[in-house]
Amino acid sequence: MTRIIANGLGVNVAEIGAPDHPAGPVVLVHGLAGDSLASWYFTLAPRIAPTGRRVVMYDLRGHGSTETPSSGYRFDDFVTDLAELTDQISPDAPVTLIGNSFGAPISFGLAARRPDRVAGVAALDSGLPTTEMFALAGHLRLADRKERFLRAAESPESVPANVARRARRIKRLLHETTFEADLRVSAENPPDPRTFTAITQPVLCVFGGESEARRLVPETSRWLPQARIVVIAGARHSLLFTHTDRVAAEISTWLADTSPSSSRR
Repeated sequence: MTRIIANGLGVNVAEIGAPDHPAGPVVLVHGLAGDSLASWYFTLAPRIAPTGRRVVMYDLRGHGSTETPSSGYRFDDFVTDLAELTDQISPDAPVTLIGNSFGAPISFGLAARRPDRVAGVAALDSGLPTTEMFALAGHLRLADRKERFLRAAESPESVPANVARRARRIKRLLHETTFEADLRVSAENPPDPRTFTAITQPVLCVFGGESEARRLVPETSRWLPQARIVVIAGARHSLLFTHTDRVAAEISTWLADTSPSSSRR
């Protein structure tokens, strides 16, 4: 684990794989609330590393072991964190971003803001930061997570230790920061989707066939016509965990097809 100062915060970073691969690193961006870089460490990261790519994971602000500021949880704050982090870990080469859930719109946000710094984006059961995406995966979903984690925080003996730790972090995030209010403002004022026409890099979107997020496919195809769309039958929003091997296979194929050395690019 490494601590990097990005956007004024101490950000917790972990990496595996080869640092000298000719392609830039693959940066994994996790989702909100109870998530952290650990979700990658035990799923996709060890399956990408054998390809030789450098794989970098980090905890979002207020999550995992990254600092928890009292404010600064709007969508643009998360994008700026990622921008400054990638500048430090890969100053000379663009990065490939893989985002799960809310990590996907953060990744698309950076790709649109600084297209020269992003080689490609893969999204897992999520899409662009549009009104519909926020309605499906943003603050409206937080209510269920909030209730579940706060119950766990009040009765830590009733849940596994790792769940109790996550619950305590989420309780702090919800009670001691502007997280909910900032996320709500972001949901009410999403970016103009036309700004995402700046994304011309390769895009992969993997959706669960039984997930509500599958409703994002039409708008994804509209604004990102180059996107490769994959729908995994029977999968729900948690496809990273329930269908890890299939997700890893799709990601590995896409990485090979879009790498700078690929003749098929």
